[in-house]
Amino acid sequence: MNMLEKIFDRGAKFPVRHMKFQFASTQHSLFQNNPWGEYWLATMSAMFPAGERFFVHSVRNLQHRAQSQALKTDIAAFIGQEAMHAKEHEALNAWILEQNMDTRFISANVEWLMAALKHYCSASQQLAITAAAEHFTAILAHQIMRREDLQQRLSSNETLKNIWLWHAIEESEHKNVAFDLYQDAQGSNVMRVLVMPPTTLYMIGLMVYGTVKIALQHRQNWNLRQCAEFYQLMLDEKGFIRTLKNDYLDYYHTDFHPLQHDSSTWESLTKIKLGLN
Repeated sequence: MNMLEKIFDRGAKFPVRHMKFQFASTQHSLFQNNPWGEYWLATMSAMFPAGERFFVHSVRNLQHRAQSQALKTDIAAFIGQEAMHAKEHEALNAWILEQNMDTRFISANVEWLMAALKHYCSASQQLAITAAAEHFTAILAHQIMRREDLQQRLSSNETLKNIWLWHAIEESEHKNVAFDLYQDAQGSNVMRVLVMPPTTLYMIGLMVYGTVKIALQHRQNWNLRQCAEFYQLMLDEKGFIRTLKNDYLDYYHTDFHPLQHDSSTWESLTKIKLGLN
């Protein structure tokens, strides 16, 4: 049993899973029947490694401020999960590059911003940004787990589909860790709320920019009907992004806590699909 696996035995509420996805032999797309969905997922995957490493960095900076043993053990598991996310998405990004989708400009942009945040922001501000980003990824994860219609559009290849479901489970499992540490470190609610709009604008802006830039590089692979269908899938009244509105806005309430969004049922159902503990 290695050190990361022992974390769960010491009382963390969630385990560190070593998935070791193998992408090399797959000949499938990331998203079925619409290349715009593939460009969107490729963009998101490119954003993850540098972002996950920043989350780990900001939590490590202040982990000594955790007030309970329970939070300390969850922090250790959080760090392990985020390290695995960065590792697996780096492998996926290498496969995406082999499919002639160059997302390195996205990864470089995130690397640049994370370095700037480390240089110019205090440890408390960095953790506030992490808590905000973790809320955003948690509500995306909840949406992925509960939207069967979206899951049906993910790759027909199990590996390319399951990496998103696994990632969604773990984002939901540890969604409160950075938030709770920020509270223990006596971070202010004002700062917590103030960093959310720029964090949101950056994440959405880069998703849109990356998706469109990749699409323009592959103009021969899609048509306007597919563009319209993807727009509807994302921004229709029941679209993936638009239906996140209420959950997203909850973050701005002074009494908000991530566990107010109970995703445990969807986590359990998705674990069953993947055969995970």
